[in-house]
Order: sequence, then C-alpha cells, then structure tokens
Amino acid sequence: MCQAHIRLTICTPYPIAAETLKTVFAHQPDVSVVRGTTTPTIALRWATESDIVLAHAAYPRQVVLDLCRAVSTTTSALVIVFGTPPGEAGLLGLIEFGARGYVPSGRPFNEWREILRAVASDGACIEPQLTSALLKRHRELHRRVARLA
Repeated sequence: MCQAHIRLTICTPYPIAAETLKTVFAHQPDVSVVRGTTTPTIALRWATESDIVLAHAAYPRQVVLDLCRAVSTTTSALVIVFGTPPGEAGLLGLIEFGARGYVPSGRPFNEWREILRAVASDGACIEPQLTSALLKRHRELHRRVARLA
C-alpha cells in the first residue's frame, strides 16, 4: 500500500548532490528529506526514521552493498541506489543485497517522485535489461535447488 508521505535519507559522498536532491524534493508535497549525509554508517542510523534511503553508487562497491544489506535487514526502510550504473553484474549484486531499485545518472528529476512512490508501494525500479537478467538468475537458482532436492 502506498504511503501518503515518503521520508528520505540521502547518502552521497558529494554534498552538492545531496543539496540538489533536497531542492528537488522540497517542491514535492508528499516527499520530505529526513537527513542528508556523506557517511553510510550515519545513513544507516537515520534509516530508522526514513521510508527510503537513497544511496549514491559513487562509494566503493562493497560499501554500497553493505549499506543495502544493513538497511534491508535491520530497518523497515527500503534502498534505492542512484548514479552511474555499475554494469549488469553490479546491478544484480545490489538487488541481491537488498536494493529495491536503481536510478541511473541522467534520469529526469520529474521521474524520481514516481520511482519513490512505486518503491514505497512495495514495488521496484528496475530497467528492462536488468529484469531480464534477474529472471535468468532466478531460473538458474531454481534449477540448482531442483537438483539438490
């Protein structure tokens, strides 16, 4: 069920990116930024007060994966990663570690609100080519499990 108001924590190593996103969301009546931080461990702490954590892909890969896993396993917040796509294998890793979506660089800001609402409504933001890769991965896992049974 879609929430009436979405609370965000923004985690990016670039303060200017956080300020830009805060400005974009300041004009959205149903979205508010709880906090912005350059430190993933602080983002995890603030995730308890948020519905969604926007995590920038500019951090080292393992840092982003760890943040996705920690937020998804210790809070009720959801994670959306944004920035330059890390390639198909990297995107699959993000999803497997708990990210609910990925917003690539250059995505128009007017689409972000719909992405947030979709994720907050128990949906996801996944590009078509990644959907295909996820289905292939699911089939592979299903075959492995079937062989073990």
